[in-house]
Amino acid sequence: IQVSWLSPGTTGLAEIDYFLGSHYLTPKNEENHFVEKIWRLPEVLQCFTPPNFNLEVSKLPALKNGYITFGSLNNFSKINNEKVYEIWSKILKSIPNSKLILKYKQFDDEELKKNLYKKFNNLEIDQKKIILMGSSRTRKEVFKTYELIDIALDPFPFQGNTTTCEAAWMGVPTLTLKGDRFLFHFGEAINNNLGLHEWIAKNFNEYISKAINFSLNLKKLEKIRQNLRKNALTSPVFNPDCFSEHFEKALFEMWKMYLNKI
Repeated sequence: IQVSWLSPGTTGLAEIDYFLGSHYLTPKNEENHFVEKIWRLPEVLQCFTPPNFNLEVSKLPALKNGYITFGSLNNFSKINNEKVYEIWSKILKSIPNSKLILKYKQFDDEELKKNLYKKFNNLEIDQKKIILMGSSRTRKEVFKTYELIDIALDPFPFQGNTTTCEAAWMGVPTLTLKGDRFLFHFGEAINNNLGLHEWIAKNFNEYISKAINFSLNLKKLEKIRQNLRKNALTSPVFNPDCFSEHFEKALFEMWKMYLNKI
């Protein structure tokens, strides 16, 4: 029996019997995207292990700054999309004094930074609103970036995964977009399992309106920030015991089905 797990989509190979998915990642109306038979785990397709260092969740930055700071620590290739720039720029223009932090090792390249500033400038976004941060020496330094961010923005169509979980551990909720394919469902799957249902936008207009509305209620944002880590640690996203039990059960069920056929 051959099973595909954590691949970016169908292998396209008839020799692969199953593709591991979930209710959110592989909905029934998208089964035609796959050559393999879909086997859905009941909650998550993978789980996140918290870091082995202690880092307290900080206060909401906006309470001190007086403005909202959005952020994304995703791979630059995920945000290098004209529609992402367009939608994020509309958000920045709609919220006075707001800023956007983008952090990834590729931003050590000065030429790339200049090109990115130019892209935003062409969309009428002043360079002062965009903060580009490069590589960090340690993982702890990367995590501390979230102390500067009020709301994380999920890119599309290739959404964040590990970064969304890391943001949640630091108390930062991620605004994501409901998608129409496997890699476009990551944010939706994570947020649903974290209980952040209202942080899933149905379309681009709602993505923008939710960003605006969330920014207007700092009291609610601070409450989410201070409770998100605790809630995340008790969710399926952070529960390796539950995940491994479901994973093991799936493999044994596949084996039983196979034995019944021979």
